[in-house]
Amino acid sequence: MTGDLLGDRKRVVVKPDRSAGGHGMRFVSREDLRGEASLLLDTVGGPEGLWVVEECLDVAESVST
Repeated sequence: MTGDLLGDRKRVVVKPDRSAGGHGMRFVSREDLRGEASLLLDTVGGPEGLWVVEECLDVAESVST
């Protein structure tokens, strides 16, 4: 993966499309992909697992029920 996944954002969250409890989530910034660095993702949900890329937003409070 390259910086293309960031688009014009400073930071994104890369996560498996099927997971629970944050398993496999990665927070990625431009610094993480400097030079020839690559992003290694764990296999979650099998080798055919799909990944979702979302903008990373600062959170003031996390509420869970």
